[in-house]
Amino acid sequence: MATGEKAGLAIHYLGLPVKQIRSGGDKYISEVLNYLSVHAALRYLDFSDCVWSQRETHFRASWHAVATALKQNLWAIRQGWRLPRGDWILINSYYKQQSFLFVWFARYVRRCKLALMVNALYYRSRGSSFLNWLDRVLMWVFLKPAHVVIANSETTKNELVRLHLPMGKVSVVCPRLDLPPPLTRPAPIKDETVFSLIFVGQCKPFKEVHLLIEAVGKLRHLPMHLHIVGDASPEGGYLSLLKRLIDKWGIEDSVTFHGRQEGEALTCRYHMADVLVSPGSGEGYGRVVIEAMHFGLPVIAAAAGASKQLVNDGVNGLLFKPGDSEDLARTIQTLYDDAELYEKMAKRAREDSKLANFTRDVGNQVWQIIREAT
Repeated sequence: MATGEKAGLAIHYLGLPVKQIRSGGDKYISEVLNYLSVHAALRYLDFSDCVWSQRETHFRASWHAVATALKQNLWAIRQGWRLPRGDWILINSYYKQQSFLFVWFARYVRRCKLALMVNALYYRSRGSSFLNWLDRVLMWVFLKPAHVVIANSETTKNELVRLHLPMGKVSVVCPRLDLPPPLTRPAPIKDETVFSLIFVGQCKPFKEVHLLIEAVGKLRHLPMHLHIVGDASPEGGYLSLLKRLIDKWGIEDSVTFHGRQEGEALTCRYHMADVLVSPGSGEGYGRVVIEAMHFGLPVIAAAAGASKQLVNDGVNGLLFKPGDSEDLARTIQTLYDDAELYEKMAKRAREDSKLANFTRDVGNQVWQIIREAT
């Protein structure tokens, strides 16, 4: 019997066990769930029998998306009738569209307690100002009934407080960092005649990879190559959008999609790069920013979200105006043109990466927050 069962503390997670780690967010929630499965009576609200929309709605609104979200909420509410009063419910904000009505039902009808986790902010990177505003409203509606909100960084906490959530309700639990392993073989020989940019992460709209491709297109007269490392989601046509942009700018030979890489393959990719670019303005933590700095790469990032805290503009990297591909192109060219500045930033980036915390016990921290609020 689990410790939580002996103590009478039951936790229901709205979602499924993480079977495959595809992102830093997956790793974060997986470590939390693994810990809670040992120390609490953890149960999953399995939504596999509910038809979930596979359409990406970051860049457009549709009645289909609205209808699907309402259907998912009704499904969750139906499941919620079975929950004992006083039990805890854990939900990642990734599922806010599927549960923004359910959380109100769970708290005020079933009298359950809510622990809601936030590890990314999307409302700066939607396809229009209206969708950004709508996403902010949806986030507030989702988080308002929570007993505790768990943010993955001080940056995320500050953003949530700006949504008029009480500061005392929001706790910070940073992800655990583990770097790609050192090479057991010599690194490939780098082509010094090409300025190599790297993006690491999922190719989804909130990562704003399209800005980076547009910037590379504006700099196509330079010997430059962009390496995109990470899963390219075919959902909603975002990958097709990226390929159309590549065709539009005529940079087919200057952009390579490598797919997801990890272990020594990822280490090699960092060794072969000159600069990491993180164009997304809604990053909650910025794990890859620290990874890149560890390998001595200056980072160019949007002046928003966690990147703004991790990148010291002009010291270990450069910041550009969020959502502005023209400013991003100018920023990339600044590092391309100034070798002395580049070397100074590369050295400082490596030093600053050592300040990151690589030993945080993520699951235990979340467990203690829930226990103290019980």
